[in-house]
Amino acid sequence: MTNKSIVLCDVDGVLAQFDLAIINKVNPLITSQQILDLGNWDIFQLFNEEENKVCNKILEDPQFWRDIPVLEAGQKAIEKLRQKDFEVVFLTSPWLSCKEWVDVRYKWLKKYFDGNRDNIIITNRKDLVFGDVFIDDKLENITKWNERWSKWDKCAILCETLSNSKNDWHSKIITRNNKWELIEKEENSNG
Repeated sequence: MTNKSIVLCDVDGVLAQFDLAIINKVNPLITSQQILDLGNWDIFQLFNEEENKVCNKILEDPQFWRDIPVLEAGQKAIEKLRQKDFEVVFLTSPWLSCKEWVDVRYKWLKKYFDGNRDNIIITNRKDLVFGDVFIDDKLENITKWNERWSKWDKCAILCETLSNSKNDWHSKIITRNNKWELIEKEENSNG
């Protein structure tokens, strides 16, 4: 047992460039502006019916998951958190149509973050996992986790991406100059 503070960190979108990786494979003509205009975490809405079929085939292939580029800013941030004696636990939702996904994800996290099976939790129900801080790029996950754990003074942070930048949340991580920067919205005490 350790007394370290626990940082729970999502993988796709926060540490791995999932959105750009799949867009570049399916339809590289989709622009950053289109992702921004979507204003929604579900980038699959940008694909037409045929592209979604291609997308599903790609996502079944373990090689796609092996090749997802790491976000260097996330890599540096995890390193700094560990240097400051935080325990980092990776929370990641499985891609069930890829039969080798679990093994590939473990290896990917080991390669880029020195992750091991003891600090990786595979779940779609991230709100059930207790920690001191939770970082994710999906507002729905942040909201559910916050509803469960904020009463114990725990903190949920939205990692801002093109697909969620229109979402309002009190604490956000944005990437500037390849570094994570924490932005906290000042709460209006009159309102």
